[in-house]
This record gives sequence, C-alpha cells and structure tokens, in this order.
Amino acid sequence: MATKGACLPCRIRKVRCVRGPQRCERCTAQGITDCVYEGVKKRGTGNTLRMGQACKRCRTRKRKCDAKRPCTTCVEANDALDCEYEKPFTGPRLFDRPLPSVSIEPLPSSSRSFTSQGHRALEEVVQRVPTRRPVATSARSGPEGVPPERALVHSFGLDDIPHSPFPNGAGTQGPRLPPFSVLSAFLLSKISPEPHLTLSQLGAERFLPSDPAICALALKFRLTVVCRLNKLGIHLSPKKQQALLDGDTSGTVLHPFLIPAVHSLGMHFCEGVGNSFTMVSLQARYVQQALEQLTEFFKETDRRQNWELRALIMLWITIGSIVMRPKEVTFVYLGKACDAVNRGGLRFIPAYGRPPEFSEDLRETFSILSQTIYFENFTFLVYNGARPTMTARIEWEFRHTLPV
Repeated sequence: MATKGACLPCRIRKVRCVRGPQRCERCTAQGITDCVYEGVKKRGTGNTLRMGQACKRCRTRKRKCDAKRPCTTCVEANDALDCEYEKPFTGPRLFDRPLPSVSIEPLPSSSRSFTSQGHRALEEVVQRVPTRRPVATSARSGPEGVPPERALVHSFGLDDIPHSPFPNGAGTQGPRLPPFSVLSAFLLSKISPEPHLTLSQLGAERFLPSDPAICALALKFRLTVVCRLNKLGIHLSPKKQQALLDGDTSGTVLHPFLIPAVHSLGMHFCEGVGNSFTMVSLQARYVQQALEQLTEFFKETDRRQNWELRALIMLWITIGSIVMRPKEVTFVYLGKACDAVNRGGLRFIPAYGRPPEFSEDLRETFSILSQTIYFENFTFLVYNGARPTMTARIEWEFRHTLPV
C-alpha cells in the first residue's frame, strides 16, 4: 500500500516505501530497525512569501523567475521585450499615477538680455532675403563680427530660404517668413542627400504662429527630432519626414506619436517661450501623453532596442530643442521617468552631489546628444517617486554644433 509519507531509510535509498502500521513493509522484510517516519509539514503553514507566476520565457527555459515585469532574469538575458505572463497584470500601471507639473525657472537678467538679442537677430535674419548663401559656421565660433546667436542662424542655413508673405498677411509690406511647407522642404534638403519631395508636392501650411521667432524655433525643434530619429536608427519615410517638418498631425500621414510630441507638447511650449522668456510651465498631461506615445512608437518600430529608454531620451530632445536658451536650462521631471528606464534594465542611481553611474550605451547616447542640443549647460534632475528625498543630478556640457 503506497502512502504519501515515506520512511527515512526508503527516502535515502530512493525506493518505494510501503507503509505499515509500525514501520514500512520493505524495511521489515530487509531487517532494517531504524525505520522512522518524519512529520510532513502541511501546506500553507509558516511565514512563506507567495511568489507570482513565472513568465512564459522562464517557464519554457526552466529558469528562475522573480515575477517582475519584466523579470530580472529576462532583463539580464536581453529578453525583456519577450517577458510575458499568461495572467494579466493587476498592479499599478506605469502611467497610472498623474505626473506633477514640469517647470522652467526664469533666467537671470543677464541671460534674458542675451536671449532678447538672439530673438531680434533671429527675426531679422529670417525676414530678409539674402543674395548669397553664407558659409556654414559653428554657433560657438562664428565669423568675425557675428555674435554667437547669429552664427547659429547662419550655420543653420536660413539665409538663402526664398521668402513669401504669410497666408493671412494681405497688405503687409516687405519680406516675411515663408510658409512652413517652403521652410520645411528647404530644411529637409539639408539633411537628406536626395530630397524626394518638391515644393509642388507639399500640402497646405499647418500651424503658422504670428511671431516669426516662434516659427523658427518650431522648425529647429522639428528638424532636430528628425535628425535624432535617424541617429537612433528610426528612419522615417520621406513622406513622414516631410509631415513632421510641416507639423502635419493627421493620423493618416504621420504616426500618432508625433501628435503630442510635435503639436500639443511642442507648440504649447513654443508659444510660451516665444512670447516671453519668463516662467514657462509645461502641463504634466503633455509630458505623460508624449512619453506614452513615444514609448509605443519605439516599441512597434524596433523590438530589439531599448524602446522605453529611447522614448525617454526623445522626450528630452523634444523639450530641450524647443527651449532655445543660450546659457542654462533646468528641467525637472518627477514621477515615473525612472521606472521607464528601470524596466529596460538600466538604472538611475540616486546620489548626493555626484552624477549617477550609467551604462556604456547611455554614456554613448549622451555623447550623441551633446552634438545636437544647443545649450552650454543642461541640468537634468531625476526624482525617485518612492523616495522623493533622494535625487540624481545629471550635468552635461553641450557643444554648440548643429545636427548633420
């Protein structure tokens, strides 16, 4: 008669135990006198930690799984994107909690005067029709007699753009900033060796601000996004590149991730920066929506890459490229940004007074960003939502070079 609890001798010898009233029948037949039964613990007793269900990949490969999403084993094996569970996740989602507001502190008086000069110089350049194309120069070291903010415009190549009046500028005298379609086609020719679209193929103008400086800021921001997409390995079709530069937010031409990133987020921020260089608040819903849409876009585009980290980086570029402040920008992001990076296997290490430790991939990414964003100093503060007192401070010196 087979029983659930085997005696100790049978268990050691790994044989079938036939339990009897006093001792097992096998031990009795073999003359074993130390046949004892050990008490079997009942299930569910004691302070045991109930583990969640293992992911499909760990169950298939018979690996240890800590039931995280993604689990640590899959992250270490570079299988984070394939870490799936049979049962749906019932805990808090990544973007469930609302994000606090993000704000830019006002600039000191000296920086504000410098920015005002750059604003006037930019408006002067984009409103006149030059006779020749200047030699591209660095924004840090412009030609003799040209201030840095003007050298930035020269090196960007805005001088030889053909002019045309505003659509609603009837009766306005003098050259004005061209429509978005003309400008974007010109800028697209700067980054594409063989432009596939002509001016006649472009659609009508989208959102055209009344302030030329805002329009120029938006164009620079959009061009930077296209260049960063190419740098990150996301090669949009010529039609989508043109739609991005035109500000086309229709769902048919442009991927939905560009709607919050270019229109809701970008233009909302450009309007505030262009009208006055004082306190500018960015609503948390724009940041949350942009990060969600960017994450989904990168997830669908290339599953082999760390799409959440790339979405977060693209969000930095999106916001940073709009705020054309020449001296310093402080951007504070609260809440779940750290979690988006942590889920991809990278960690922001909270620290006091020292930069966090990054992986080589993240260092390389910051190195690429340093060739794109137009700030001398960029400070990024990361607040851990679970422990708000611990912060990670990132300071990076950016060079005044334009995307190529």
